[in-house]
Amino acid sequence: MLLAKKKLLSFYETEVAGEGGKALTIQANIAYNNHVIKGILVLAGEETHTQFARVATSFIKTLLSKALKKKGYLATLRKTRTLGSTAAVIGNVLYLDPGPSGIIKLGRKNIEVSETTRLTKKPTEITLITSGIKGKIFFASKKSRKNKIDSMHVATMKGKRKNNEDTAASLSLKLYNGTEGARRYIILAVADGVGGLKIGEKASLAAINGFIQRIIERILLQTYMKQTDMEEAVKHANTEVLNVVKTVGKQAATTLTAGLIEGNRLLIAHVGDSRAYLIDRGIKKVFRLTKDHKISPQSHIITRALGIRKNLEVDLEEQVITPCSTVFICSDGVTDVINDNEIGSIIVTDPLPATFSQKIFSMVKSRGAPDNATISAFSRNIEIG
Repeated sequence: MLLAKKKLLSFYETEVAGEGGKALTIQANIAYNNHVIKGILVLAGEETHTQFARVATSFIKTLLSKALKKKGYLATLRKTRTLGSTAAVIGNVLYLDPGPSGIIKLGRKNIEVSETTRLTKKPTEITLITSGIKGKIFFASKKSRKNKIDSMHVATMKGKRKNNEDTAASLSLKLYNGTEGARRYIILAVADGVGGLKIGEKASLAAINGFIQRIIERILLQTYMKQTDMEEAVKHANTEVLNVVKTVGKQAATTLTAGLIEGNRLLIAHVGDSRAYLIDRGIKKVFRLTKDHKISPQSHIITRALGIRKNLEVDLEEQVITPCSTVFICSDGVTDVINDNEIGSIIVTDPLPATFSQKIFSMVKSRGAPDNATISAFSRNIEIG
């Protein structure tokens, strides 16, 4: 799902066909500093999984550089050479690289060398053809959309705080390997920079960056994800936050709550007082999957966080999810003013993440919005008109 101007190009999707070669698609949303950056990556060719991981890492770094409003944010992706073809859309900027032997078609135009352009008001189809496999980014009109869809979303609001120290991400990753078919993963994460410390937003961004990059590396290098992979990714994120502390010379800390969905498996890793919920819409029940690491339920002083020390204890959880499930992760700016049953009721009534996030934020605002509030969510099998 992409944007050009606000919602102008909000329904871009990806698909891959063919029996030869490999392909990787990533759709990503990053919430940071009161705004959301969206991107899509399609990579096709005879790549090794290590090369896929390198390109995916460059793509995530590029998204984060865009979130930080850095000039030349595409530089990392441009420098990452591959054997195959690459197409990436970040915001409304399109980067295309056909590689040494691939073909990219931008509408009716053939792209023979790497180039950067902007998406226009007219929806454009982008096709990559290389090594017997075809990848595509296309505009999914209302007529072409299915009656039931999966949907992910991130959203953030500052509330009454001067700064927004939360960062969040939602990613859909599909890996195609010739005749073996596709493996699909959903990654959700929320990090809440500790209030009162001067660089909380840098801590939360470093945590999300470290976690996403390491978990994608693990996904691309193995076929079965374990709880220990989640734990290792959180500990890597902790190292990234400690590096921020060392570089800046100021104390920084953050919570981190993350989920990985693979088929009907949900893996959760958790540190701090952000929360993860599983909502079974079929039986209309909400399950809290995490325990707040706080001195007391009413306290805002957390007992565990990233960025404090090298040795970090991580809570791990695994659940089986049903076809009508929603996974909801949020910072305490939501749960300080809305209880579990209210969250569940809103989501069961309208399970589209973009819609229920708006409703939850409206409720947060009506109750004073004392803190930053951030959401990362995914719903399966939503019926749409």
